[in-house]
Amino acid sequence: MAEQRWKKAVVWSCAKDRNDSVIYQLCLKIDDDQELKIAPGQFVALHPLNGAVMKRPFSVAKIIGQIIYLFIKAVGKDSSNSRMYARLEPGTEIGLSGPHGKGFELLPGIENYILAGGGMGGAGLFLLAEKIIQAEKKIEFIEGFKTAREIFGHDILMEARLGPDAKLWPDRNFQTAIEDHPTEPALATDLLEKSLAKNIPSTAVIACGPRLMLKKVFELCSARQIPCYVSVEELMACANGSCMGCAIEMKDGTFPLVCKDGPIFDAYLINWEKFIPRPAVIIKQKGGQPRNPLKIILQKKDRRNLILDYPWAAAPGCLGLDEAKNNPDLKVGFYHLKGVSLEPWPGNPAPRICEAGSGLMLNSIGLPNNGVDHFIEEDLLEWGRLNKPVIVQLAGKKAKEYSLAAEKFVNLPVTAIDLNLSCPNLERGGLSFGTDPKIVYEIVSSVRSILPFVHLTVKLTPNVTDVAAIAFAAAKGGADSLSLINTLIGMRIDINTRRMKLARGNGGLSGRGIISVGIAAVNRVYKADLGVPIIGVGGISSGEEALEYFLAGANIVEVGTAFFANRNIFDEIDAAIDEYLGKNNIAYLQDLVGAAELP
Repeated sequence: MAEQRWKKAVVWSCAKDRNDSVIYQLCLKIDDDQELKIAPGQFVALHPLNGAVMKRPFSVAKIIGQIIYLFIKAVGKDSSNSRMYARLEPGTEIGLSGPHGKGFELLPGIENYILAGGGMGGAGLFLLAEKIIQAEKKIEFIEGFKTAREIFGHDILMEARLGPDAKLWPDRNFQTAIEDHPTEPALATDLLEKSLAKNIPSTAVIACGPRLMLKKVFELCSARQIPCYVSVEELMACANGSCMGCAIEMKDGTFPLVCKDGPIFDAYLINWEKFIPRPAVIIKQKGGQPRNPLKIILQKKDRRNLILDYPWAAAPGCLGLDEAKNNPDLKVGFYHLKGVSLEPWPGNPAPRICEAGSGLMLNSIGLPNNGVDHFIEEDLLEWGRLNKPVIVQLAGKKAKEYSLAAEKFVNLPVTAIDLNLSCPNLERGGLSFGTDPKIVYEIVSSVRSILPFVHLTVKLTPNVTDVAAIAFAAAKGGADSLSLINTLIGMRIDINTRRMKLARGNGGLSGRGIISVGIAAVNRVYKADLGVPIIGVGGISSGEEALEYFLAGANIVEVGTAFFANRNIFDEIDAAIDEYLGKNNIAYLQDLVGAAELP
């Protein structure tokens, strides 16, 4: 077969497979002068439409001329790739690559084939069914679906069955199992077990579907020493063998690639213990929690408890006083204020902010404020009237400024003080205070001695070699909680003016793209077991992403950049987490803290 490589296609049609189906049939016209040559088992990789990186592989179910047929199950949010694929209009150009993988050749000496498809996996067997029929071999096609609305592709199967070789595929050899059927619930593997019990000689099984199903198929075949091949579905980055990201482990210790060496593998060669997904981690109910499943009490000595009805809030600088007044029902547990300094700061010159692509933004605001005296006289009382705990953030350009500012709050009704140690230290050439464990300890311990009864949290920078070492210094200095991460250092350049997009050049990079850095930093500090609660912040834009922070070890989370784009995000986080707790029978959100299974 001559090798073909495609780079784009045009949407020929896209519609539901049936009126009541949740599966879409996407037909793509390949711009290629040659006859399309796709072997059973080969697939194409569609480029993502939502800004993601990973390509989405789809089995080619049918070919007519220059048109290939794919099946799409639209799941997730409107912004998910599958839903965006399902909305493609005829004539739209879409990037794709393919065909990928090795085609499957029929096995010598095998006269009877049983094809078993689970869910969308059935699409990967359609071309193979056609080839088996053309070779005048006997075939049995078994499908399994969760619901009747997920059944798809019967038109394609019927066309193959009702061709000139219809006698090779009588009605009794085409079976469908529906897991939630009201009277006859069944799995594809249930039907397969019945078929194998007939002990028909010269039989082989080829399956495609979820990994647990494939393992069960292998076990059924292994018990009878029947040849068994499985088609593996895997997310891919390059889809051509360069990145080696889609490797699976075999019994002999090798790691063949799904995109290049597969997707169909001899099931007897796979290391099934490594191949099957690990079960979900069991959450241990700790008990002794408040009746409100979201309520959190960070208990510290000397009356420095922090009691919150919601364990999330807007990050400093994202919610102003006027907006807070106008939105008293905002579902946040506290207000975390933008930094105030000993003396007034004008902030940095404009431009101070710019888009950085992929849900990211750069800012170099510079913490403009009127100074701590003005804040206490004009703003502190107003924030206190809003009936939520208030965390006041202190900033400084010299180490001593933190202590001098903290002295202003002695005997004032403030819930907590946050030390922003990411500010440029003028005494050390502009490096932030938070990069030096010794300075962190000195600042924190000094403020602690001044405010012995105020909850003290410390904002840590990710721009260090070992964030746990900085966290240890803060905890040793007397921090009651730790907030991480602050923004990463970033820069963008306008290619037309050849100037920096921010007046100061570098800025703080924030947004969804930094979430992996934030989760890793939180978990690093959590595993250090410092006995200090963690406020996780960085890149959160959904309830699911907030849950990742809790599982990594955060007790509280904050939302920054995403709050600018979506002022309803806290309602969405609240709803998503409430649904998650109910679905997983978890009594209290705090039972999730640090519950992820980690190496």
